[in-house]
Amino acid sequence: ASDYERLAAPAPRDADLSVAQVEDMVRQAVTLAGGLHQHLSPDAEWVVIKPNIVELKRQGSGVITDWRVVRALVRIVHEVAQQARISIAEGAAWVPPEKADQVDLGMGMGGEQVVGDGFEIAGYRALLQDPGLAGIGLDLVDLNFDESHAVQVPGGGYVFATYQIPQTILECDFLITVPVLKIIGAVGMTNALKNFVGIAPGTAYGWPKMRGTPGIPGLPHMPEILDEVIVDLTSLAEADFAVVDAIVGMER
Repeated sequence: ASDYERLAAPAPRDADLSVAQVEDMVRQAVTLAGGLHQHLSPDAEWVVIKPNIVELKRQGSGVITDWRVVRALVRIVHEVAQQARISIAEGAAWVPPEKADQVDLGMGMGGEQVVGDGFEIAGYRALLQDPGLAGIGLDLVDLNFDESHAVQVPGGGYVFATYQIPQTILECDFLITVPVLKIIGAVGMTNALKNFVGIAPGTAYGWPKMRGTPGIPGLPHMPEILDEVIVDLTSLAEADFAVVDAIVGMER
């Protein structure tokens, strides 16, 4: 928390935090978890960070992962694996304008239009020119349009036996999930597991992802079965580390 006594500049929990304060919070949290160096090899070539940028929202909305948390993680990862490519990857419910004419678009979860650059709106695209990240091999990957492969769920799936999984998720050396702490009706609390619904590519599952595409059924999102979908996808993602953004949470 921002008022944690070991921080360099503790602040009240309702204070507007600086980038440096958020980085200090992330570093303290990672240290309390044993440190990233215990899990990430210095020889890792490709590290993927999966935030939650599910909607066209800005930082502080409680809906998406705060870019400042991910920025801090990028710096920590680079300190451990200095030669690694670091990708910020998300397959959200929106479609960038330049891709809108390539897909069959429906409406978002709340009936809103889904065309827009979520990376830009959420503050992530600016990280590519951030002086504090100079010299780091950083890029953004839209998992919705990444090459994907049919992968079988180990031991069979609770909902489907196979899922389309982006190549980025399958080939990276280390995967960090960075969700937002949320409370919603469908599953109660969403945290590090539900974030992996965002790895299911829209080109396979549609917009929204419960729509499906010809030959591929959509992902069920009803409360009665959503837990099982999450377990299936999480088992295929095989995340290595999790950092939860609870600076501003969401309750619906």
